[in-house]
Amino acid sequence: MNKQTIKLQRLFDALKSISQYDTPSQVRLSAVPMGLDENEALEMAYENAISEAKAAIYRMRRPAIYELTTQTPASDGKLE
Repeated sequence: MNKQTIKLQRLFDALKSISQYDTPSQVRLSAVPMGLDENEALEMAYENAISEAKAAIYRMRRPAIYELTTQTPASDGKLE
């Protein structure tokens, strides 16, 4: 596997994991049995999602616009 494939798989895995997080109402309901305040549980869930997203894009650069299209850049930098 090349580096690009590994990066894309890492991004996909992170997005899939984040999409499976509990909804805010589910977090609120599960906070009480764990002995947490509802707001504290929501804050922790938010921080987990942010840290997982940051880990997924660590050391990645934003792709250039011509890499996202099938067109190639012209000599003056504009897409043809």
